[in-house]
Amino acid sequence: MTKQYSLKNLDCPMCAQRIEDDLNKLPEVRSVSVNFSTLSMHVDTDSINTVRDRLRATEPDIKMLDSSAKDGSQT
Repeated sequence: MTKQYSLKNLDCPMCAQRIEDDLNKLPEVRSVSVNFSTLSMHVDTDSINTVRDRLRATEPDIKMLDSSAKDGSQT
C-alpha cells in the first residue's frame, strides 16, 4: 500500500537522493520516491517500521510525518 509522508528537517537534495537509494534497497519496499521540492515521500511497503528504522539510520535528524493524519502525527 502506497502512503505519503512529509519529511521534516530534510534540507538537502543529496540527502533526499540518499534516502531514496537506501530505502529502495530494502526487500520490504516495493517502491519509494522522495521529492525534495515538496519535502515528501511516497512509499509502497507493508513494513513501515522497517522504513522508519532505516530512515533514522540514514538521516537521524529527519522525521517522517504521516500526511494523511489530521494531527500531523509522527511515525
